Amino acid sequence: MYTGGSNLSGGDIDDTIKQQKDAIRSHPLFPLLVCLFEKCELATCTPRDSSREGTNDVVSAASFKGDLEDFKQTVW
Repeated sequence: MYTGGSNLSGGDIDDTIKQQKDAIRSHPLFPLLVCLFEKCELATCTPRDSSREGTNDVVSAASFKGDLEDFKQTVW
């Protein structure tokens, strides 16, 4: 939660940010968000991108649908 223009000290701000990050990471849909970002990254990388060399992931609607089904099984 944004604290606005409060007078928090540096340590208090760090604690607040850590609490916010923990709340986001513990959300049940966070793994799905991570998967979505990974798929977007794969979709925007070209085969010439040396950082993605050796990656055989194919990004398609079908592959993402499979990921959604896997996620649904872990949640339900």
